[in-house]
Amino acid sequence: MARPKINSTISKVISLTLFTLFLSSCYYDNEEYLYPDNGSNCDTTGVQYSTDIAPLMASTCNACHSAVSPSGNIVTSDYNGIKTAIAGGLFWKAVNHEQGATPMPLNGNKLAPCELARIKAWIDAGAPQN
Repeated sequence: MARPKINSTISKVISLTLFTLFLSSCYYDNEEYLYPDNGSNCDTTGVQYSTDIAPLMASTCNACHSAVSPSGNIVTSDYNGIKTAIAGGLFWKAVNHEQGATPMPLNGNKLAPCELARIKAWIDAGAPQN
């Protein structure tokens, strides 16, 4: 009679283990994975150079593209430098990691979708110095 009790205990342990593994294997069921931010929830109205673009350039670009040391002769630390880069046609391609330009930041991840959407909205508005 001891044998059925052991089999029953082993069966319960195995069932509990499998159930636990099943629950813990669903790590992809999170909001960020299922619904990635593609920039669609990003407010791009009223994007301004002084409050949106300049701080973004300071945190992601100016270390390599300052007036003191302009890598690739591109300056992002002041308005005129960015405006010149935009006029050259490669600025948007570089930050958006498109063909025909070196992806920026160099050897880094692409900017967040919302940051890209704000840059694009600002460029499309004529890249005003506001």
